[in-house]
Amino acid sequence: MAARGRRTVLIVASPSWRFGWGVYAINMALHWHGDPNLALLSVLPFDPPELLDLPGLDTAWRERLAPFATASLAFQKRLTGVAGPVLNVSCPVLHPLYDQMRVAPLPSGNVVFGTPTIGMVFSTDTAIDAAARERATRFPLIVAGCRWNQQVLEDAGIGPVALVLQGIEPALFHPGPRSGRYGGRFAIFSGGKLEYRKGQDLVLRAFGDFHRRHPDALLITAWHSPWPGLSQSMAGDDSPPPPLLRGGGIDEPAWVRSFGMPEDSVIDLGTVPQPKMPAVLREMDVSLFPNRCEPGTNLVAMEAMACGLPTILSANTGHLDLMTPDNSYALTRQKPVEPKRAGMGGSDGWGESDCEEILAQLEAVYTDRPEAARRGAQAAATLAQLPWQRQVQALKATILPYLD
Repeated sequence: MAARGRRTVLIVASPSWRFGWGVYAINMALHWHGDPNLALLSVLPFDPPELLDLPGLDTAWRERLAPFATASLAFQKRLTGVAGPVLNVSCPVLHPLYDQMRVAPLPSGNVVFGTPTIGMVFSTDTAIDAAARERATRFPLIVAGCRWNQQVLEDAGIGPVALVLQGIEPALFHPGPRSGRYGGRFAIFSGGKLEYRKGQDLVLRAFGDFHRRHPDALLITAWHSPWPGLSQSMAGDDSPPPPLLRGGGIDEPAWVRSFGMPEDSVIDLGTVPQPKMPAVLREMDVSLFPNRCEPGTNLVAMEAMACGLPTILSANTGHLDLMTPDNSYALTRQKPVEPKRAGMGGSDGWGESDCEEILAQLEAVYTDRPEAARRGAQAAATLAQLPWQRQVQALKATILPYLD
């Protein structure tokens, strides 16, 4: 236990500006900085310059993150060489839970458990087996990132399960002026790591039809992630997976060409750190997320909506926690997804969006810009109620009773 009654809390996630769990860890560190009860440390490796030396990073954020980074690296060094498959520590641990209630090991192969260990779940497989239910008993509390995930676990007899949604940073993600970077073309944004669950194949199919109707349309993609291998889940009977580059990464332009897209109709942004995304999003006319499953609330969609961007969302799983009748364009024609195609034991609640409905919603935005702007403004108002500071404090209030 730290001084002044503060408890050291370990998070088994690497802080990073480039993926969801990394952003979650960063916001815990930012908003628990100086907290009277909790002092966060990360036990997974990260690159301090990538975290702290990002150009344009707010000075106050850097000052909060620097001591967190220093203390985390020092703690990780103390763990080096500790033997045994399970490392039991005397402080609380927040452990991400993946499909079938599995936890990720440290680089050494150890699995760390604390006093207590609280699970934080963003899982996609709905076929919870007996072994998973047994693994779940190790956690006195599991925190779910969306109501769908919470319901899946409770239906499997797992609990208690609390709900805490993710957040957005309002200092970054808010409506703002456009620079006109794309010269008046109708810019459609699609983001999220490239994988079957995210539905980028549906984006390309619908966009191809839309572009033939509207040659001024432009698709802007932010699909890269640290896990290019996930893109191979796109392989299907009617389409090849994205080619992988020999040196690592995805040959996205080659994959886009396989859908018959003109070369000047799609722009690949590459890897964009999260604090750089607002400037990208404010140049867009619409964002499109026909995702087949979201075990959280989809951070990229949340950030697009927070910028006031008219947003098309598949009405399934975690997206439902973001949607109201007037803050988005809903894809309501959701067909079941076969578990085998999803790569899951169970895919209850997953949804296959209809390309004709995607096309119709793109047309709705294109033809009625005032209505699109109105829905975008309502989206920004909705997401303004979910700032990271509030959501991280909600997480603290949820876990604190279990730390005594």
